[in-house]
Amino acid sequence: MKKLIALLLILSFIFSICACSKKGGKDPEKEDTDTTETPDDEQIKDNTIPIVVPPYKDYGRGSVDFDKIVYSRPDIQGILNAFAQVTETVKADEKAVEEQIADITALEPYLNAVATMYSLSEIYRNKDSSSAFWQGEYAYISSNYPSVSQAIEDLLVACARSRHRTAFEEDYFRYSLEEYVDGGIYTDEVVKLMEYEANLEAEYTSLSTATVRIVYDSAVTDIHWEGTVDEVIAMAAERFAGNKESLDRVLIAINLLYEAELQKLEKPIFIELIKVRRLIADELGYSSYSKLAYDGMEYDYSPEDMFTLLKDIGKYASPVADSLEST
Repeated sequence: MKKLIALLLILSFIFSICACSKKGGKDPEKEDTDTTETPDDEQIKDNTIPIVVPPYKDYGRGSVDFDKIVYSRPDIQGILNAFAQVTETVKADEKAVEEQIADITALEPYLNAVATMYSLSEIYRNKDSSSAFWQGEYAYISSNYPSVSQAIEDLLVACARSRHRTAFEEDYFRYSLEEYVDGGIYTDEVVKLMEYEANLEAEYTSLSTATVRIVYDSAVTDIHWEGTVDEVIAMAAERFAGNKESLDRVLIAINLLYEAELQKLEKPIFIELIKVRRLIADELGYSSYSKLAYDGMEYDYSPEDMFTLLKDIGKYASPVADSLEST
């Protein structure tokens, strides 16, 4: 099965973003001894499962100090052009294989940039859903990312079909390119659908108290407020300053208006997302979008394993959560 978006990021290109700490920790090379025992049925029944907090372990994941990463909008069209140029160079095979590998290596900073900025824009968008800037930046990169994936795959296909395939595999990619010999999965139609999906997702996640507009009317207090939820809340706070009881009643009413308007706006977007994801699954030969998504995540466990895990959570973790709440 062809690798999906995340897996099409050439292994040597992957740039992990971690909010890392400079503080010391345990030696990541030394494994902690797990002394936690599975609770017995009697403990579960009596809700007396001991709460065991595992010792801290520094896994050494951090590679970049998050606070030092500066956002810069990637030139995606320039990145696509760079990939296309190298892909044509591989197809033409007019250079020595060492030079072709050097050309591929030179693409790494471009992909590092788009991958890093993609993650960074998503992080900041999630931190502040009211920010039009971060909503826009995330939408820009996410909607263009399917084209980047297609460009990566085009290069992989060219390398897989090259007479230098073995050299590419051994000296650069470090994995077999066999699955790309017959072509890729990112057709123009798939890319178009994925771009539409990304735009819908961006529209869906942009809905918040900062963007959803409501109308608050009250005949009793002769109030008529219109604006975003945040703006109406500010009007209410100013009008009922010092009158907490009245303010609380108005805030409840505003929240109900917000929830109703939010559902009205979300529903058509969600329905459209279901439709486009069904089309994407069809184009890629999957019987359902859930199978496509699960395959793309490439978990080392099956759906059946997941169901077993959920059952265990209900059996073992839930009683622990209950005991924590009661203390």
